[in-house]
Amino acid sequence: MGPEGDQHVEVLWHCLPIREAPPADVPSLGEAERELAEALRDATEVLSRLDVAGSGPMAEAALDAYRARAERGREVLAPGYPPRAVRVLELAQRVGLLVSLAYEHGPGGAVSASEMAARGEALRPVERVARRAQVASYNAYVEERER
Repeated sequence: MGPEGDQHVEVLWHCLPIREAPPADVPSLGEAERELAEALRDATEVLSRLDVAGSGPMAEAALDAYRARAERGREVLAPGYPPRAVRVLELAQRVGLLVSLAYEHGPGGAVSASEMAARGEALRPVERVARRAQVASYNAYVEERER
């Protein structure tokens, strides 16, 4: 009993219908894996041409942070998911973590505003497809059941 006396709280649940299939914008596992490989290849080409990789103690610290966070933040899928979904999820998580570290640790080796902008333009699609690949991995169980 509180200073105001007894309080009554009521919770009312409502069941709503759901769709049987994942949303249309979720790629299949195969599409997500292909998109991720293409985005990585394109970004690597652009970033290599720009020569904006960071180096020195800051880059070493970023790599150490990546290794520590990659081990700590690993999510695994429940039993019953296809092995390919696990593989795609692990890759997408590693890629997403690398992109977030790239953003956290400044412009890398970019020295001009145009290089910084080009670096960001190269990283954004990789970040987007890594997220889509994670969603596809989580939905792979449903995709597999529908076959």
